[in-house]
Amino acid sequence: MASCTRTAAGTCPPFATHRLPKSACSNPNSLTRSLERTSRAWQPFGTHPSPQNLRMTRSSAAAGATMAKREAWYERPTPPNMRHVHSVQQFVNELEGAKEKLVVVDFFAPWCAACKALFPKVVLLAEANKDVIFLAINFDENKALARGVGVKVLPFFHLYRGAEGRVDAFSASVSKVQRLRDAIRVHNTPRCFLGSSPGLEEFPDVRPTPEESEDTEANTLRSVG
Repeated sequence: MASCTRTAAGTCPPFATHRLPKSACSNPNSLTRSLERTSRAWQPFGTHPSPQNLRMTRSSAAAGATMAKREAWYERPTPPNMRHVHSVQQFVNELEGAKEKLVVVDFFAPWCAACKALFPKVVLLAEANKDVIFLAINFDENKALARGVGVKVLPFFHLYRGAEGRVDAFSASVSKVQRLRDAIRVHNTPRCFLGSSPGLEEFPDVRPTPEESEDTEANTLRSVG
């Protein structure tokens, strides 16, 4: 069955067998009705689609719409050392909880094609560097945070390391992913710090609250046990 793809101004391209209504691209119900009309058009003269076929058509369209909505590229499963940040407070907590570990921060946006292409590579790097913490920050959800720390292009990376704070910042792409690999290699050498993370100098009033940091919670539970 031919698929419906969006073109200019929210319209759908014509098909050889059937023209979809304008709203079919964005409205699953319209798509279902359109598929039902197409199914009827292919029935031999004088016959009608069975109720079972109609139910299958509706179920297939609904399942397709649900899957498309559920499988956002940036929401796919990631390794335990990679997680999403949703606020300045959580960001500060993650930096504090990381202690001496290297923290790689990936600033992205759902609409950014370069971010989408690079994201699987970042996931692979997280899997290969289990002693490094990877944080993903959605620009659309955290504009004040991203702009506050100087992010002006996407995808963009910050690297933080213990008491040193931010140790690197740069833009990357699929063709320049080696720069990210090299930065991890350079900044992930063994080090001992006498102090803790300085937090974010751009947000000096935001101090760590350990209960929101996953690593800090784990450390607390281990010390209590």
